[in-house]
Amino acid sequence: MKSCYRYCVVAALLALATPAITTHAAAPTAGTSNASNGDDIYPYQLPLTFEITHGDGHELGSVRELMITVQRDGQAGDMTILSPVNPFTPDNQCTRPMPAGITACVVNTDRSVGTVRVDWTVPQPGSYRIVVSAKRGTPDRETLVVFTLETVT
Repeated sequence: MKSCYRYCVVAALLALATPAITTHAAAPTAGTSNASNGDDIYPYQLPLTFEITHGDGHELGSVRELMITVQRDGQAGDMTILSPVNPFTPDNQCTRPMPAGITACVVNTDRSVGTVRVDWTVPQPGSYRIVVSAKRGTPDRETLVVFTLETVT
């Protein structure tokens, strides 16, 4: 796996959730949720927010086919949270209208940092492996970041 910092993906996947879920960062990123009211909070809408910076000579506009998949521990196969989309234009702005699946996108004033938000519905408690990948400057898909989110009742 390539380092998540190789392309300066600040995988701060800040799970900006309600008080029912708290997230703790670890390397590369891990989350833990402690839901006190049991299974009745599931399915749960969880916004995943992350930043992409241009680095290694690549600009935001070079990010193509951004994709997010999730796999629940113990289950075969991945679920797609975000189908391949192009979140940024060639001039390093957010694509407007936003591609399906992206709920928010902003780029800072010098067009060096793009913040993308994707909402994911957590179906049930468990441990989930989430993979963010994209094509960037090459025809091959590269993993930008992998993290685990654990939800428990």
